[in-house]
Amino acid sequence: MSQVLENSAPNASGKSLRPNNFDLIRLIAAIQVVIVHGVEHLALRDGVNGYLWFWVNAFPGVPIFFVISGFLISRSWERDSYIKPYTINRFLRIYPALFFCFLLSVVSILIAAPSLIFEANYVELVMWCLSQLTFVQFFNPTFLRPYGVGVVNGSLWTIPVELQFYIALPVVYWALGLRNAKRNSELLGLILVFLLFAVLYAELLPRILPGIALKFVGVTMLPYFWMFLLGVIAQRNWAAISPYIENRLPFWVLAYIVSVFIFSNLGMTATGNGQFPILTLVLAGLVLSVAFSFRGVSEYVLRGNDISYGVYIYHMVVINFVLSYGVGREWTSLLLVLLVTVALAIVSWTQVERIALRLKFGR
Repeated sequence: MSQVLENSAPNASGKSLRPNNFDLIRLIAAIQVVIVHGVEHLALRDGVNGYLWFWVNAFPGVPIFFVISGFLISRSWERDSYIKPYTINRFLRIYPALFFCFLLSVVSILIAAPSLIFEANYVELVMWCLSQLTFVQFFNPTFLRPYGVGVVNGSLWTIPVELQFYIALPVVYWALGLRNAKRNSELLGLILVFLLFAVLYAELLPRILPGIALKFVGVTMLPYFWMFLLGVIAQRNWAAISPYIENRLPFWVLAYIVSVFIFSNLGMTATGNGQFPILTLVLAGLVLSVAFSFRGVSEYVLRGNDISYGVYIYHMVVINFVLSYGVGREWTSLLLVLLVTVALAIVSWTQVERIALRLKFGR
């Protein structure tokens, strides 16, 4: 997600990357996730043109988040490679809004289905609270299965993954000696290793692992770390690759559209978080080109307000609350979800996140 500090500092080449459009890209990616989840859970899929739905899913928000995170977090680490400020800054970006999200989840359940809380097994209730407030957000207890879609906030599975990225990044820098040399070959090798694991996760592991084990692997960084590392290697080589990306937006749009057509017609997965890796690679180029073409658009539109994280983490709370009242199969329901989610994200940014970010190191 967005980091104010990372989004303003120069990268390893000494070249300033400000202004850029990362905040706007993340917001669009978050809205893509909201639309996909809203259409699916509100039972609106039958009313959507199949061709349009294909292209909505051809720009998956989660891989976009992961690539951008690798780009910005690696830049932050190179600027200040000390564990204490790095850890505190990561905490301040993730947890204040996450705590607020947990509070909203509890309040929404108490309003819509209070018996689920009051009649819950005490141990399960405590375990759920602790999981939501720490790093096991994917845990979903049985007493909450009757609520909404059966999972209070399924989107939070990416939080543990992101936290694992944060922990792994300093380890990778230390193990490969990235502070003292480019080490592009070693970094590319690491990307290929995790890319291979992602392919195995998609193609082989479903055949040999029981369902619960496969789900557990899916909430680790292992199938996704290569996406994060794409952002890392792009950031570290920005001076060399930027002439092919900056202000080259028409080329990258065309390249991605053509790639999607080609690989989808070859029977490859072209949509969603598990799309064919070459498509994710081209998508990463497109994302960076959007970030560094027409610079200043994000600042003009958002005025420095980064509500993407809030849109992402609050939308399933809203969807479940709406579903608990039997609302669905209406496009007005999706519009309501979008409006309420954005409103919550604005409140979160102005009253929680921005205040917490003022405490970050390096400002």
